[in-house]
Amino acid sequence: MGVYNLIQELKKQGLFKESVTCGIIPIFWTTYPEVYDFYNEQLKVEKSKMQCISNTAEEFDLSPRRIREILDLFKD
Repeated sequence: MGVYNLIQELKKQGLFKESVTCGIIPIFWTTYPEVYDFYNEQLKVEKSKMQCISNTAEEFDLSPRRIREILDLFKD
């Protein structure tokens, strides 16, 4: 199971917020699924993956490098 699917499963079970609150999962991971979803939506309208990364970085005020790290983390 990939990280994205694991986070979604924890959310379904109501354990994600509790895991963040307890410090098991870092708080900044709460936005990672949103970043991943936004990037995937950008892929539907943009042909260039680099442009999708740039758009996502701008939307979430993160560096393109950080976006690529998140995408790598969420790869299945």
